[in-house]
Parts: sequence; structure tokens; C-alpha cells
Amino acid sequence: MKKMRRNKLITVVTILALTITTVLASSSLIFAASGPEMAIPKKIKTLYYPKQKSTLYTGNCVWVANEGDYEINMEKSSIADPSILKLKEDYGLYAIIKKAGTTTITLVATPKGSKEEQTYKIKVVAEKYVNPLKTFKIGKKNYVKGLNKSEVCIKNTKKISGKLVVKAKKGWKITKIQKTGYNIKPKKIKNGKKVTITGKIPQAVLVTVKNKKTGQVLKVRVGAVKAAG
Repeated sequence: MKKMRRNKLITVVTILALTITTVLASSSLIFAASGPEMAIPKKIKTLYYPKQKSTLYTGNCVWVANEGDYEINMEKSSIADPSILKLKEDYGLYAIIKKAGTTTITLVATPKGSKEEQTYKIKVVAEKYVNPLKTFKIGKKNYVKGLNKSEVCIKNTKKISGKLVVKAKKGWKITKIQKTGYNIKPKKIKNGKKVTITGKIPQAVLVTVKNKKTGQVLKVRVGAVKAAG
């Protein structure tokens, strides 16, 4: 890819480094790759981040199709509810999420090696992101404000250590707490116990939270990554 998007690249590298499975993809940019054709998805489930701008450079950007695998006819393509998202071509095709909701993209494109256009229906479900926690303390420091814009709070530090105190906001329930990291099998940890995560071998505390009313599941994490230099 000729043009790197700094913010999105950082997000992708961080998530990979912490071996965390994305929810809404939410926020991961899928880069063009050589080899087999990257199939256009039938469904995209992602998060809408109200405290981030809706551009190619934030979490409100979702990959739809690889430019090298499909010739996309934008004039024939459409969105059932354009108030929810818009399509943007930039070395690939992306959906820019404008608000939470559900809509369908009707994408008309010609696969590589074919001479015939095909129509693809893509259901897009964008759930509104809200910080589900009122407390995320490790030791004396509360990292909860770092989760206001997205579900990932990463600190450039060698180590974060101390007693873990995690509390959910009203209407949310904590279902699981884990320590995870690069080349480390996720390990269950207990609320109220001491935890240590390192930045040299990137690690994170991952908290799974469920909304009691809607059933929405969010995975929020505080991580340590020690940058080189």
C-alpha cells in the first residue's frame, strides 16, 4: 500500500502485539495483500465511536474491499441508509461510519480475472461505543478516562503493576477479566488481586463487559507497550 494511515496502523499493530481479537473490527484496517482474492464480506459488525471523527484516519473506518481484487463501480453501488455510513475509495474501498445503526451496502464490482459485474449485498451493523466502566484501577492509577474514545488504552511504559480494581457502570456486567499478551495464552485473573503487565513483552488486562438490557458485549483493555528508543 502506497499510503500508510498512521493512526490506523498504530491500532492494528497494537492489537496484534497484544493478541487481542477485534470486536468491531471495529477499528482495524485490513491492508491489501498479494495472493488469493480477499472476499467481500457479507456482514460487517463494527463499533461507532462518537468521540472520534468519521474519517479514514480514525476507528470509524472499516475495510470493505481490496482494490487489487475488485474493480468497483461506484455509480451503480448504493447504501440503503446513507445517514449511517458513506463509501470512500483510497487504495481500497472503506465504509466511513457516521452514526450507530444498521444498513445494507449494495456493491457492484467486477472480480479480478472476470469480465462480468457482480452485485454484493453487505449488511453493516454499527453499535455505539460507550465506556462501560466507571473504574479501571491498577495500583493507585485509574485508567478509565483512557477508554472514553475507544476500547483500547495503551501506555508506553515498561510495567504497570498493582491491585486491580474494575467496576462496571450501571446497566453493565463484568463477565470475564484476563491477562493477555504477545505469545501468551490468555489467563483469568481476579478483581481485587495484584496484577503486573509489562511493556517489553506487550501485555494487557482485558475486561469483557455485557450490557444487561441490550446484550451488547464489549472487550476493553489497558495495555503496556514499551516503544523502542
